[in-house]
Amino acid sequence: LYSHPNLGLLRLKLPKEKYLKLLERENRLSVKRFKELFGRKPEFLAFPYGDYDKLSVAFFKRTGYKLLFTQDRGSYSGKGILVPRMAIVGSQSGFKKFVKDLQVEPLPVKSHRPDYGVLKRNGVVVKFFIDFPQDYGNCAVYASKLGWRRAKKEGNEISSAEKLYFVKRKTRVGVRCYDKKSGRKAEFFFLTLVKKR
Repeated sequence: LYSHPNLGLLRLKLPKEKYLKLLERENRLSVKRFKELFGRKPEFLAFPYGDYDKLSVAFFKRTGYKLLFTQDRGSYSGKGILVPRMAIVGSQSGFKKFVKDLQVEPLPVKSHRPDYGVLKRNGVVVKFFIDFPQDYGNCAVYASKLGWRRAKKEGNEISSAEKLYFVKRKTRVGVRCYDKKSGRKAEFFFLTLVKKR
């Protein structure tokens, strides 16, 4: 986007109408500049800082973007408009770490609770519903600053063993299981935005 705004923090601060106007302005200016440089409209968008929510995803989908890149951990399954990107900077850098991250498989998550975006209330049991549950085991649930937590797996549902209270305003939430056939990690992550009390 044109001025590289932090959409996650802005979504928590601005009323819906002002936030949508900001998205429109940023998109208009960045598309204009892109056309000046390349002679065509962009088809893909990488969210600044990897931050997104329901309003921004719907807005950019409606304006014609084919894929939207986040900074959620994980591998892309080829389905959906949101594409995860793993950070390769700071403590997350190094060739060995890069090679390990390339081996992470996408976990086939059909849905999850809470949904991505602004969290309605803090203190939630995180739930993931997956396809082919028989193929995955040894699962754990993650939240920023809380780290990996034990998970319960019943049928196609993987859930945190207790309620999780998110402490960061921008909290990445995820699930990791091991593929019983390949022995590799399979992951799925999303972003929640937590309002101050």
